[in-house]
Parts: sequence; structure tokens; C-alpha cells
Amino acid sequence: MEKPMINLIIAGHVDHGKSTLVGRLFEDLNLVSKAEKDKAERDAKDLGKETFRYAFVMDTSLEERRRGLTIELGFKAFETQNRRFNIIDAPGHSDFVKNMITGAAEADAGVLVVDAQDTLEKIMPQTKEHAILMLTLGVDQLIVFINKMDLVSYSKDAFETVKGRIKEFLSSLGFSKMENIMYIPGSAFHGENVSRPSSKMDWYKGPTFLEALDTLEEPPRPVDRPFRMPVLRTFTSRGMGKIIVAGKVESGEVKEGDTIQVVPYGGTGKVLSIEWQHKRLAKAEPGFDVGLALSGAVNKREIKKGYMVCKTGELSQMADQFKARVMAWNRYLGTGYCPLIHCHQAVVPVQVMKVESTFDISTGEVLSGNVEGIQPGQGGIVWIKPLKPLVIEKASEFPRLSRFALRDGVTTVAAGVCVEIMPKKEEKKK
Repeated sequence: MEKPMINLIIAGHVDHGKSTLVGRLFEDLNLVSKAEKDKAERDAKDLGKETFRYAFVMDTSLEERRRGLTIELGFKAFETQNRRFNIIDAPGHSDFVKNMITGAAEADAGVLVVDAQDTLEKIMPQTKEHAILMLTLGVDQLIVFINKMDLVSYSKDAFETVKGRIKEFLSSLGFSKMENIMYIPGSAFHGENVSRPSSKMDWYKGPTFLEALDTLEEPPRPVDRPFRMPVLRTFTSRGMGKIIVAGKVESGEVKEGDTIQVVPYGGTGKVLSIEWQHKRLAKAEPGFDVGLALSGAVNKREIKKGYMVCKTGELSQMADQFKARVMAWNRYLGTGYCPLIHCHQAVVPVQVMKVESTFDISTGEVLSGNVEGIQPGQGGIVWIKPLKPLVIEKASEFPRLSRFALRDGVTTVAAGVCVEIMPKKEEKKK
């Protein structure tokens, strides 16, 4: 029987040890070649960042290694005893949160990496923002790895304090599966509770990080729904000279020989081949990050990130406006406000057109109707107008493609789901 496949995002505040955790896990699983290991150690030493030697397994670009930051998304695949994983290492620095949103949109489950020493004082800003974004974008399985326990002398009291603080925050967000969240104390750099139990924390009786990963469940895959794949990127294959459209299949399935259409671009093409993790597939189902090699009237320059790949005859609709249930986090959301929407892979400007009502986030109680805006900490029912082409789906039909975040500059100001769509009318050709 084939192992379940899970897309896993590793998130958290800058310098809390996300890439180090993944790098250490990969070394423990013997997934890092001696040449890669030697180069990572050599580069870390040359840059005066010896503690980054495991992180450099994931942070491979020169800029990332010089700055000690994950900037782009890192994608790695591996298997455990019971699962297959596509692991996404997301940037933690506030300047690169837009890349993190891309990762969260791809993920089935998440790991929130938290620095034990830092979080004894308070929860860091990107820890909060990443948790909010993961929840908003549909990540409902979570492991909290409380890292750098060596800096707090592997103290049980310190672990319980940090765990309590994170638990209270996640509860305030309305995380639906609080009882299933696993909290693991460890030290990624020293390998404590990564793939083997820690003798320095014998007070902890729970699973290691690797054991916890092996318990994550593959989410339901909507194979019987129309085919939807948001475009992540496009490129031309070296060998074939064909256009490759890459993304994660969210619903339905696609097979070699199928005819697809890209919305809103409109170009159609035939699927010549399907590539996944350097393997050729006969078909791809939800959860697979694939590249579709296409033939036909498809122009790579016309296909933008966030466009939707569909099968002909079951196309997504363009939204002229859509009705959404939103939660405001950091600022007032008033009529006329124009933030950026991040929805699956799409990022476009939008305008708040109307606020139908506001409600209490914790109770759902309606506070007022037909108001001018939503106060921070409140929820609301709003009509939003995309100012550039946007494909968004209703939560009742395609839950993962209905979720979005609203951002202003480097700040996430709101999050929500689409509940109704006013389709864009086709423009008559002159």
C-alpha cells in the first residue's frame, strides 16, 4: 500500500531554528550527502556562522547563507516509516512573509518552531503572524517544536511556561483541533528530541519530532471535484522545449492527454507529461506538487502566478466581487480600503466595497449591521472587489481555494474565507 503524502510547512520567527531543525532531521535520516554536509560546514565556518551548519542544508543560496535568513521557500522530499513528506521551509523574517504565505497555501500540516529562551518573555511577532496565516490558509494539523531548550538548561518549568503561552495564543485564534496539537521540547542543533529521545529531558514522555511527523494524517483529497491547480510558476523545459506549468493540485485529477485551460488567460493546451519529484506520473491527484508539460496555444508570458489551471468544460469563474467572512487583526477595515489579497498563489490589490455586518470573533454574535468598517479584533461580512484579475472559489465548493489573507505593506491586517461570488461578466469583443 502506498504511503500517505503530506505537504508540511516549517514556520516560525526569524532565527528560531526552522532550517536547522530540517537540516538536522535530514542528516539524522542520512539524506544529506557527504559533499553537501562538508560544503555546509565549510560555508558556515567561512561566514562565521558555525551554528548555521544544519540550516545551510536548506538555505542553499549565497544570499541566504550570508544573511543567515531563509528568503525563498525551500522544498525537500523525504519518507518516514509510515509517511511521505514534501517539506516546505518558510522564511521567518517579516520582509519575506509573502513567501511564507505561498508555503502555507501549499501545506496540509504545519510545524511552528519556537525559541524557548525568547518566548519565555513574550511570543515573537512572526510566531504570531505565521500561526494566524497557517490557520487562515487551512493548516489544521500542528506540531509546536519548542527549540533551543539547551539555552534554558533543558528546564521542564521553562517548557511548561512557553507551552502555556503558545497554547493560550492558539486557543484565542480559534484553532479547531487544540487537543491534537503536539508540543515537543528539543534542541535542533544538538539533536535533542529530533529523531531520538533526549536523555537531558527525561521528564518528557512524549514523541520525538520524527515520531510526531509519523502520526500526521493525510487530509481528505477531493478527487471527485473539478480539476483545480493554482499556478506557482512557469518555465520552459531544457530537453523538450515545452512549457511547464507548476503548482499543487487542489482538487480533481489530471491525466496525460487531458486538455486544460488557464483562467483568466484563456489559453488551452494538451498535457504531454506530468512530473513529480523527478518522476513521471500517468495522473496527478490532490496534494501533488507537479509540473505539467503542455502543447498547444499556450504562451508562457501570459500565464501569471495565481492563475488557475482547469479542464475545459469545468472552468473557474472570475470574480467581479465576492462576499467574505473576515477577521480583522491589526487595523480598522473600512469601506474604500485597498489592501493586497493573498489567495492560494495569487497576490492582487482589492477594495473593500461594503461592510454588511460585524460580529464577535469568539461568540459569533452579530454586533451591528450596515456599518462603515470593522474594528481590530472583530469579524465582519464584507464585499470585496479585486482590482486585477482574481480566481477565488466559494468555501462550500473548494474550501482551500476560498481562504485568503489581506496585507498592507509588511503587515497582515485580516484573514477570511469567500462565501459568495459575483462572477465577472465576459467583455464583448469589438
